[in-house]
Amino acid sequence: MMTAKKANKVVFNIAVSVIAVVGSFKVASAAPEDDPWGGVRNFDAEISAANQTTFTKSDGRGTARLSFDIETLEMTWEIEYADLTSPPVGIHLHGPAQPGTNAVEIVDLGVNGLRSPIKGTVTIPDAYAQYMLLGWSYVLLKTEKYPDGELRGKVDVVPPPDYLEKSRAWGRGEIE
Repeated sequence: MMTAKKANKVVFNIAVSVIAVVGSFKVASAAPEDDPWGGVRNFDAEISAANQTTFTKSDGRGTARLSFDIETLEMTWEIEYADLTSPPVGIHLHGPAQPGTNAVEIVDLGVNGLRSPIKGTVTIPDAYAQYMLLGWSYVLLKTEKYPDGELRGKVDVVPPPDYLEKSRAWGRGEIE
C-alpha cells in the first residue's frame, strides 16, 4: 500500500518529468498579436517570514517583481525588503516546488549585490519559465541569522491588463 507521502512524491516526479519534456520546447517562438500580455509575463511575490517552511521569527517583509520576455526568455527583477534580523547573505529563485515544500536554487537574484532594492537581468532556460508559469517557484532571502532563509514568497503570475473586465465580458457572452 502506498502512503500519501509516497503518492505525492510520485505525482510530483511525474509532473516534473512532463514539465521537462514540455519545457524542452520553446515557451513561445514569438509573442502572438493577440497576446494580452504583449509578449511579457509579469510575476510578483510578497516575501515574509510567515511564508517560510521552518519557524522564523522576523518582522522582515518585502516584495519581488519579476518579468520575462516570452521570445527571448530574458528575466528581469526588482526586489525590495526591510526590517531583517541580520544582514542578507543571499537571495535566490527556487524551483520546482509545490507550495510548502523546498526546492533547489535555480537563479541567483543577488548577482548585483544584496542592498535593497535588488535589480538584475538574466536569460533563463525554458524549464525555469515553465516553473514560474505553473506557480512552482519562490523567492528566498537568506540572512546571517537565518542561513536557510528568513523571508520567502511564492511567485505568482500577474494577470494581463483588463483581465477582469474582459473575463466578465466573456462570461456574459459579449466576446468570444
